[in-house]
Amino acid sequence: MSATWTKSPWQASANTKIGYIFQSYNLLARTTALRNVMLPLVYDRSHKHPRENGSNWPKICSKNVGLGDRIDHQPQELSGGQQQRVAIARALITDPVLIIADERPATWTAIPGKRS
Repeated sequence: MSATWTKSPWQASANTKIGYIFQSYNLLARTTALRNVMLPLVYDRSHKHPRENGSNWPKICSKNVGLGDRIDHQPQELSGGQQQRVAIARALITDPVLIIADERPATWTAIPGKRS
């Protein structure tokens, strides 16, 4: 006997409407900063943002938080602040209406165009 689980409309859209930033960053260790930023797009079924390799959207998000020249580095090659910027860019990539953080990022005030 198998149970069928159906997602509610809220659960189905939570990945694109909510961005998450964790204090421990939760970056994939053997993956570049750019691929870590792109991770939410793997689960995005809305196809709102392009995910093919030629898309500039992930690079734009990375550049907007100050990661421009470090996007091809793995997390262990990044400083703590750079790792935090990867986590912030990952939260912003789906252009969410809400960002949830378990702690306010120290670099939040350093992000151009941020809203308080």
